[in-house]
Amino acid sequence: MIDMIDTQAFTMLLALGTLWGAHFSLVKAATFDQLPAAWLATGLCLANAVLLQLIARIRQKTPGTGAAHWAFFSACALTGYVLPLLCELFSVGTLGAGQLSLLVASTPLITVLLGWLTGHTPPGRRRLLGVALGFASLMLLLWPALHGAAPHTMAPWLTAGLVPLCYASYHLIVERFWPAQHDAWQVAGGEALACLVWLLPLLLWQQANVPAHWPDLAALTPLAALSLCSVLEIWLYFAIVRRAGAVYVSQAGFLTVITGIAWGMLLFGERHDGRVWLAAAGLAVALGVSSIATPNKSDTQQS
Repeated sequence: MIDMIDTQAFTMLLALGTLWGAHFSLVKAATFDQLPAAWLATGLCLANAVLLQLIARIRQKTPGTGAAHWAFFSACALTGYVLPLLCELFSVGTLGAGQLSLLVASTPLITVLLGWLTGHTPPGRRRLLGVALGFASLMLLLWPALHGAAPHTMAPWLTAGLVPLCYASYHLIVERFWPAQHDAWQVAGGEALACLVWLLPLLLWQQANVPAHWPDLAALTPLAALSLCSVLEIWLYFAIVRRAGAVYVSQAGFLTVITGIAWGMLLFGERHDGRVWLAAAGLAVALGVSSIATPNKSDTQQS
């Protein structure tokens, strides 16, 4: 039987998976104005940083400024935001929101494997069963797209494949090196500032070599929506990590397949055959099996 802590963590996981699914459609919408990836990523990061710093001022809890804090924030920003977002912006135009969400769904599998290989998070049998079922369902979805693909068409897929690898590394970094006396909002604020440090040099280089036009209001709308969703995603993510652990929160990737496909259909008219929905059902079962397992973090580690 799932206790109250597990129920709360599972509910938050559902909300996070829904927002993550919308993320891919919003990223696709942000690319319609054909702005350079560095411009889009920096604009989104700047909006996030402003919102999170405002929250920090209101709460009177700002991120730490020591060397150890900035090393942690920089690692989180690179693996959890900068690299995956740039890869998403590069590949989403070719793959579509639904297909990109399929690749990101492999994050739980990679997280479990990395945690297992490093001796950090030994998985239980139930979690391994859920991951195996999720991976089998993912292969059912991906095989038609990958089978017989020409070599020159594989670049977007290979680039998108780096996204779950980055996220898996990010999950484990966050759980292993979480700074003492920091809550979710403080870590999110520090990460947003570190993102700017990573992205500003890239933006300046790109603007000097490939000047971009200033976007109109319609182009800024998906960026604004992405920023608001990102702030909520950040809080949910860190809250779940502190409550239930890195491998547990990575299970939201399974749900992201379902919500990612649904958002793509709703916003862009993407259509999928029965194979997709059969695999989606398998992923939903995998999410349930994995989530019923006892979380890795105890109740006392809530932020």
